[in-house]
Amino acid sequence: MLLTPDELPPVEAIDAAAVVFDRAAETARVVDRAKRKARKLLDRLPDGVYGRVTVERVQSAKQTPDLDRIRADYARAGLGEVPMRDVAPTLRVTVAPAATSDVTTLIGVAA
Repeated sequence: MLLTPDELPPVEAIDAAAVVFDRAAETARVVDRAKRKARKLLDRLPDGVYGRVTVERVQSAKQTPDLDRIRADYARAGLGEVPMRDVAPTLRVTVAPAATSDVTTLIGVAA
């Protein structure tokens, strides 16, 4: 639910939240790249004990719809295409660089 104009916090609070969000997103990207790099080796190892490290594959409790089977079931029943819907929009936050305190900028004189 989006805030109404009367509910909007001060611009300073929005700015602070956006900066925290931007920094956290960048940190997550750095960590994700490191994890993918390490996983390139670990995914290729057979299950076993390597020094103090145990590598094994365990079945996940997560499940996902089998779209190939659902499509086949729909086709067999003559129901047409499988209904799909768009995913939720992605929140994109862009933080502009901080305002400069350059004297020539403040008085409007070209450098």
